[in-house]
Amino acid sequence: EAISQRRFALELAEEGRVAVRHARSDTLQKVKKLEHISEDDKTRAEKDVQKMRETYNARRLTMIRRLREIGFGITVEPTGAFYVFANADRFTRDSYAFAFEVLEHAKVGITPGIDFGPHGEGYVRFSYANSMENIAKGLDRIEQYLKDGKI
Repeated sequence: EAISQRRFALELAEEGRVAVRHARSDTLQKVKKLEHISEDDKTRAEKDVQKMRETYNARRLTMIRRLREIGFGITVEPTGAFYVFANADRFTRDSYAFAFEVLEHAKVGITPGIDFGPHGEGYVRFSYANSMENIAKGLDRIEQYLKDGKI
């Protein structure tokens, strides 16, 4: 039995309902119960969603600032994802090898831009779906590794 959900957490918090596309009728009855969320629940959820947005925005802004300080280029700032797609041409011409070098030496996982197609070469993707403390540690490690001239 499969339920196809779209943005469950955000829709639940923002609209007070769940978008369900396909499910068996008995499953639909269970899901419909979720649609009848009280106004108090909606208010609490809205506060939680607002806090979550503020937290992720702070992480996003911190990561963008730090990546630029380190020397990565950011042409388009993300507005709706948990990732920053950064130009790494200053450091490498091979995003795949670069991502593995950063993982091996700085102990930080990043995604090579080539994974997103040939136009992604020269870029790497960083996730800010982590704590501010871990983001800072990871970027510090990358910065130190790049300053040490290991690449």
